[in-house]
Amino acid sequence: MTENSYLNPEYIKSMCTGAINDLTLDNTDLGEVETAIKNFMDNDELKGNAYSALKDSMNQYLTYITYLRDANDADIADYNSLSSAVGDEILDGATIRKNQKDAWESKCNNESIASDYRSKASATDNGIKAAFYMCVAWYHDKLAESDFETYLYWVGKEEKYDEIDNATKGLFGIGAEYRFKCIYNPNNPAKGGLYVGGSDIIYQLYYRALQYGDFKYNSNNVFDDEGAYGGNQGSPKVSVDEEMLAYLRKKTGNSKLTKEEAEEMLQKLNSEGCGYVAVTNSIFKEFEGKPDEFKKKFGFDMYDENGEINYNYLIVDFYFSTDDVYYLDEPYGRTALWNDMLNYYEDNPDEFKQKYGIELFDADGNVTDEADDAIENEVNAIEAETYEYETSGTTNYSRCNRWTHYATEKGITIDYDQYCINEDNPLNTDDIESYLRDGQEVVIGASDFDLYEEDGDVYTHVDGGHAMSVTGVTEEGLLIVSSWGKKYYIDPSECDIDQMDVIDVVSD
Repeated sequence: MTENSYLNPEYIKSMCTGAINDLTLDNTDLGEVETAIKNFMDNDELKGNAYSALKDSMNQYLTYITYLRDANDADIADYNSLSSAVGDEILDGATIRKNQKDAWESKCNNESIASDYRSKASATDNGIKAAFYMCVAWYHDKLAESDFETYLYWVGKEEKYDEIDNATKGLFGIGAEYRFKCIYNPNNPAKGGLYVGGSDIIYQLYYRALQYGDFKYNSNNVFDDEGAYGGNQGSPKVSVDEEMLAYLRKKTGNSKLTKEEAEEMLQKLNSEGCGYVAVTNSIFKEFEGKPDEFKKKFGFDMYDENGEINYNYLIVDFYFSTDDVYYLDEPYGRTALWNDMLNYYEDNPDEFKQKYGIELFDADGNVTDEADDAIENEVNAIEAETYEYETSGTTNYSRCNRWTHYATEKGITIDYDQYCINEDNPLNTDDIESYLRDGQEVVIGASDFDLYEEDGDVYTHVDGGHAMSVTGVTEEGLLIVSSWGKKYYIDPSECDIDQMDVIDVVSD
């Protein structure tokens, strides 16, 4: 157990129940595919050498179906084992380790006090004082014994966690081995396994193999050390293939959009899209294991042809649906517009004076109340439900406004809480860990900081504002973040973090 260890049996059991239901349905689907293949193979009306060869080749797919069904059965058994093993008690490493430390320190302190009073009793010639000192020493001895019992109680909690951890380490290995047989074919190594382009049946089998592979209850496939670690706003810019171009033409209503024009559009996304990426990561977390539901909501596949999460399309769809648009009658709409207008005028105070006839700043360089009111009055006077205003990037206000609007249009409920980080409300990593344990997404806005790689080397320095998904906290207090589709670390003490969003997505 470490301080970051956390076991929530109720959550794990609900995850297990959902996974078992999905795998059971998956076995039903596999049975239907198997029946369809067998009916095709048994159809005597289809004759000829080509049909005979095709029928013979289908035998290998029946083998893959058997592997997948065996994998599902093995995983169902392991989910049941996991559900039984985790018990009924929440085991929080931070709490357990703290209570252990407090109990041990209290024990040592009481033992020291008891020793001091025994020394006093030995040193005095006054019998009454000696008796009093011995009574105090006895009292602190008893407290030390109680502290030690408390310490052992919390050690027992740690041992219970470790016992559960050790008992579940070997789970899901059998299912993973079966799935590995489905997605790796030594006779066709260039394809990495089954060919997925020529048959709807094989395409579906391939995705079934990818979808449920080697489940771990403390893992998150959206932030995957073996693949993309969250979305990357720069990725669409370098992936303008014919499919993406066709999608952008449809999205923009410009049937003559050229590849060069599309790349220019996506370059703007690359330069300012970190906030859009950070919040879209929350969608993929919610829809993990639910690709069919995802496609119904968004109109495109959750996974690309390589089985990787389809970040690009959701980022592009969200960005081009909402960029520079303010939904004034929805949460934070007018606040977001007022804030972005103020940010612009702070960089262009002469334009402000020319438009409003007053100074933006006072003698101390602060925005005057009169200037603040002038912008607010202009925003409040807008009668339209939406308003377009070109800015660069997002703030926590505009992210909340656009993300809740976009999600609502897709039939998705979003709980979006915002926190301003400052001296009066400093960043609390314990709160971040709590949010993450509860399945919420944490997004921070920061500037002037170093991004560290896992080996401690500095990857780059970020000067301007940058929004990132936070995926964890190390024992040293570093934040684990997703940035440009990679895993990095930042030191909160070294950077200016002024915004934190906590997002809870409900797909139904």
